[in-house]
Amino acid sequence: MGGIVEIAAIAFAIREVAAILPDLMIRFEEAGAASLIEAMLADMLDCALMPQDCDLPDRFNHWPLYEDRAVAVLPANHALTSRDTLTADDLRGETLLHGERCGGFAAQLEALPGAGYRFRRCDGATSHMLDLVAAGIGVALLSERIALPAKVTARPISNPALIRTIRLATPAGRPQGAAVSGFIRLCRVRRCSVLM
Repeated sequence: MGGIVEIAAIAFAIREVAAILPDLMIRFEEAGAASLIEAMLADMLDCALMPQDCDLPDRFNHWPLYEDRAVAVLPANHALTSRDTLTADDLRGETLLHGERCGGFAAQLEALPGAGYRFRRCDGATSHMLDLVAAGIGVALLSERIALPAKVTARPISNPALIRTIRLATPAGRPQGAAVSGFIRLCRVRRCSVLM
């Protein structure tokens, strides 16, 4: 299993599969979309959680699972922490850290009319980006689902809300074991029940 998002949204499916298959080995990879696609094509990963806006090859099956909202992650002592929510205008003039594992929220902000956003590319582990935020290097736009250390804080973004759809992807036609097929089926059933 690979992904660029927090796994809390799919933990129910992992728990159910693990209860049926107690000897199941669970392995996660955190990487950017291109690396995850390459790993699935090389038969090194069975499936991955991917943002809707990444281009998947035609030979992949994919299903939307949930919507994810961005929050602005700030140093704990940042002036904007006095507000309950932030707008896109509040972020003008801030240095916005972004990278391959940030979910594309910075690109959504950059596409808005107007100028004044400063971006700094930071690739690597999400924990490293959080360290940079804590050190005052900039503000990160990350998933609301991410667990944050005490040295940083998050504020929701509204006007506009930055939202992405997360989907489950797997190469089409590849034989899957009971664990993977059960996991995919559980995720798809949960998504269908949420939509009804």
